[in-house]
Amino acid sequence: MKIPASFRRPPFFQKETELTPAQAQSFPETLLKTPFYYDLTQEERPWLHKRETVPLLFALWRQIEPQLAACYSERKPQAAKQRMIAMSALYMNCLWWSHGRPVTSLHQLEETSEALLYKPVNIGERLHYVLSDLPRFHAFLQLKALFDEQQKIFAKMLMLEKRDENKRMSNL
Repeated sequence: MKIPASFRRPPFFQKETELTPAQAQSFPETLLKTPFYYDLTQEERPWLHKRETVPLLFALWRQIEPQLAACYSERKPQAAKQRMIAMSALYMNCLWWSHGRPVTSLHQLEETSEALLYKPVNIGERLHYVLSDLPRFHAFLQLKALFDEQQKIFAKMLMLEKRDENKRMSNL
């Protein structure tokens, strides 16, 4: 499968490259090796099971974040670049999948992210900063803050959805 034009945006995909199937790879390995794999192929639809999959994304971030921090503490930002690209894509998956939808395009990302209901403040500007300033330390700090905020927002969203579901059930 070729990467569609809607996903060709630096730093993720710049050319019309081929997407290789994620054979015998675990869910986290697939996300780390091929950004937006599930959004592109839709062979699985993890966003439909956000209560189970989004916490896995946060756990993957918590696993990789110390490795990134080590790269920056050793003043080796270029060593962090590929992981920062993967974690930026992972964050976008967290953001969109929290809403039960896939990432459909990387064009006008800043504007489309602002239209989402559950998101950190100034998400468009902050995403733009992270993506345009890879692999700098301040981009890492911003990405870390976005993950922390999104995790809290996701927990609040789940509580609100549960409350609304309980209200509907009690009205029956």
